[in-house]
Amino acid sequence: MYMIVPNSVFRWLTAGIACWIMSSCGVAYKTLRMEVLEPAGISIYGGGKIAFLNRKTSASPPRHHDYFSEIFYSGIEAGIADKAKFDSLILLEEDSFHHVEKDYIIKPLQAEVVNKVCIHYDVDYIISLEYSCLMSPNSGSEWIVYLYAYGMQDFIDSVVYRCDSAAIVDVEKNVWSYGILYANHIAPHWVGTKRRLYFSDKDLKAGYTLFRKGDLEQAEKRWLTMTQFPSVQAVKAAINLAWLYESSEELEKAEAILLQAQKLAQQRNIGDQSVNYLEEYLAIIRKRMRDNKLLINQLNT
Repeated sequence: MYMIVPNSVFRWLTAGIACWIMSSCGVAYKTLRMEVLEPAGISIYGGGKIAFLNRKTSASPPRHHDYFSEIFYSGIEAGIADKAKFDSLILLEEDSFHHVEKDYIIKPLQAEVVNKVCIHYDVDYIISLEYSCLMSPNSGSEWIVYLYAYGMQDFIDSVVYRCDSAAIVDVEKNVWSYGILYANHIAPHWVGTKRRLYFSDKDLKAGYTLFRKGDLEQAEKRWLTMTQFPSVQAVKAAINLAWLYESSEELEKAEAILLQAQKLAQQRNIGDQSVNYLEEYLAIIRKRMRDNKLLINQLNT
């Protein structure tokens, strides 16, 4: 059997409303830094209990496999520490080590075994390190992870991590980051991002000043008036408005105002780096609209 091993939607990155930084090259805009909640790579039941299983199967020596397995587990544990979606992670390992060849074909746990483990340790999911291979410095290393769930006939997810280097210091760093990545793969997580606010002339700056004072209604009116200008200033005003709408989760309004500015830029053949950013921002807004549908499901299951 297995042994239990005892364990020894925006948010600002700084206090206050935001961290404002002047951009390079003299461009008149401010960069706003924040974090955005992004969905997990796989949707699983929230509130469930999770176990991490070291199957002790490797083409590397036992001491290497177990050492890096613990680092990987610690990375996952750190990654889910601020995620209320799950309870704490318990650590399990097989009784004995299985040394295999590099081209070993993984044999997944059978459903009845998964169910017995889940019942015995009162968990809903098992993150299983199925196999590792720490090779020569020129060959790198490989880590294969399966996710099992109680009541399922087969594993529900699999991930392969590879590191080009086999140097101990590189593997330690990478394996820890793999654990963090896997935690983000199974639960919604915060990702750093940036937005721009333009203030390159008196009208844009007037709206920006109102925004900084918290008078969002008047800032919106000022920038809306500017979107009727037949110039690049209309594009910049639309970008500012899009942020105003995005920050209040009005993503459809943000998309609409950016599409309006995009059409103007095409009709007037406006060439400016703000137009390039408009295209980037439009893609960001559309991704957030897709992500929010997933988040609603993931945060309520």
